[in-house]
Amino acid sequence: MRRLAAVFVSAVRDEARVLVTRRWDAFVAFGLPLILLMVIAAMLAPGVIRQAPVAVVDQDNSAFSRAAIRNMEASAGVRVTHAPATMTEAMALMRRGEIYSVAHFPADFSDGAFRRPEQVTVSFNGAFQTVGALSALGQSAAIASAAGQQLQERARQRGLPETALQLSAVQVSIVGNPQLSFELFLGGLLAPGVLHLLAACSAVLAVGRQMQGGSFKRFEAETGGFTTTALIGRLIPHFVVFSLWGLAWIAWLSGVRGWGVAGSLPLLILGMLALMAVSVVLSAFLVAALGEVDMAFSATAIYSGAAIAFSNGTLPLDHGPRFARIWSDILPYTHYLRLQTGQLVTGATSASAWRDLMILSGVTVLGLIVSALFIRVRARLVPKPENLNFPLPQQGVIAAFAATFRNLPRARPVSSLLILAVVLYAFYYPAAYAGQAATGLPIAIATPTQTTLTRTLVEDLNASREIEVAAVISSPAEGFELMRRGVVDGVVVLPQRFEADLLRGAPTGVAIWLNGGYLVRVTAVGRAVAAATAQVAEAQLKGLPDIARAVRLAPTLKQVSL
Repeated sequence: MRRLAAVFVSAVRDEARVLVTRRWDAFVAFGLPLILLMVIAAMLAPGVIRQAPVAVVDQDNSAFSRAAIRNMEASAGVRVTHAPATMTEAMALMRRGEIYSVAHFPADFSDGAFRRPEQVTVSFNGAFQTVGALSALGQSAAIASAAGQQLQERARQRGLPETALQLSAVQVSIVGNPQLSFELFLGGLLAPGVLHLLAACSAVLAVGRQMQGGSFKRFEAETGGFTTTALIGRLIPHFVVFSLWGLAWIAWLSGVRGWGVAGSLPLLILGMLALMAVSVVLSAFLVAALGEVDMAFSATAIYSGAAIAFSNGTLPLDHGPRFARIWSDILPYTHYLRLQTGQLVTGATSASAWRDLMILSGVTVLGLIVSALFIRVRARLVPKPENLNFPLPQQGVIAAFAATFRNLPRARPVSSLLILAVVLYAFYYPAAYAGQAATGLPIAIATPTQTTLTRTLVEDLNASREIEVAAVISSPAEGFELMRRGVVDGVVVLPQRFEADLLRGAPTGVAIWLNGGYLVRVTAVGRAVAAATAQVAEAQLKGLPDIARAVRLAPTLKQVSL
């Protein structure tokens, strides 16, 4: 037992000395994390998008359009920077990147609002999905506010009761990130992913130093056969260093920047520790299994370098390629990010976090066992000579250039980096973005009663491209829990007497709750659900003549992604 402890302490001490004394190892462990975390913190410090440049094409030139423009100019989220005469000019501005969205008021729209179904359209640049959609939402809110005022004014002019003009109010609320802050969203997404990659690379260096020519024979001799104990000791300093960086980032985001922790701080800390543990252990596995440090670095770049893209934290993978969905479930970062989002942002219960924590812990233990077995096997091998020399001609640039290409296949680390890795990555990495359009995002409908209106709403929502109804439940609390666990991306809450109140002209409001932990999906889900809910509500009123006339007084909005 004393011998075992001595081997462990010696391994920890030796590796810690390397991290402190060797320049490049120290830079990977201390310099790079500091630089990258400072860059991320500075880049995301503004947090919320303010004064995004937008345009207005006002061909209506009415009191309604002018009121809508005034509302936009008073908004903190958008800034009207251009007023082109036509949509063609507006599209040119958008393609040049000078604006993110444009509102179009057709000619004579206000005068023809009783007779024609023309729409005020809000178009946004799909190349800038998030900022474009948020800008469009800001313009839409300004237009809707102006429309409500015009609706009441025209009701009084025509002697219609205002209650007959009330459509159901649709209130969209964001759970966990109501400010739609990019600091909370991207800070929680990027920083742990960067540390995950750096920890994995640092551990590859540590284990690779113990291997000689694909063999661990020398490592076994130096440790007296206690290779597993020594391996753990070599990984401990890397685990500790990068865990401290991860905890420092959590303290910065939730403490210094004031975002807080919506769920359990101990579970969040355990999740970070589990992520760093699995990062260093998988590096040991890759080195021991592949027998080459260069190949281990390539494999590390493939699984951890693309972890953010495949984490389901940015663009949704729900209906993406099968490979992307399977690979996302395999990657450890996906499980950590789900745990972090639930505990840091949405306040999910501890039960959902423990599942992901157990997965990360299980992979860590299994990876350590398999790594130890591979090291024992490679300890029996005779070290292979390592030679990457390129015999090049002594004269002529062209001859040396040609000889270099002829020698590439002989040096597998070089050829894998320059040829194989490029070819594989060209097909591998884009798989995460193949289904980048938001399609089939799951939502739940909470309604105390199953009515014709509820069934119609479900049909309309399922008919939309962006979302599908994953569950119809009776309790809003159940829906919120599904959302906090990441099962659904939004919850539509219909009140008790929604249909009856709607038909008598005094409808109660519809609440839409969205998961603020996944900011890219918020605009897609909110837009589709709000539009479908309003459409179903209007359809229920068509049988009532007075109300049918009143409904057509309200300008409708349409958002189009270019």
